[in-house]
Amino acid sequence: MEILNRDVSNLQKQVASFEERWETLKPKDVNLESRSCVKDEMTKLGHLVQEFDDIKKELAELRDNFIKFDMKEPDLIIPNDLKSDIECNMNIWDIFTNFNTEFDVMCAKSWISLRTNIFTLDDF
Repeated sequence: MEILNRDVSNLQKQVASFEERWETLKPKDVNLESRSCVKDEMTKLGHLVQEFDDIKKELAELRDNFIKFDMKEPDLIIPNDLKSDIECNMNIWDIFTNFNTEFDVMCAKSWISLRTNIFTLDDF
């Protein structure tokens, strides 16, 4: 029981620490014209999201352990504003990444081949 309580305490500290890091490191004021800046932000965001997913997995495992030992589940929650902020940032950056991918595909084409399919720019 002591071990589970210690795990709960550690996870609470981990969530608080992650929330502080997220507020500090989340993408803001990014130079969208610089490909390297965008790529760096996407990499950083990917690492933060992976860390957040790891925390959610640990939370699920901890809850399963409490259930296995017929103990009352702890009041461990990840703040909703943190979840929604991460999801919102991921959605925005996914849209931007998709735009850049399609833009790169169009840039790779020669003008002659693009000129015959100019209508594809309407979808862009």
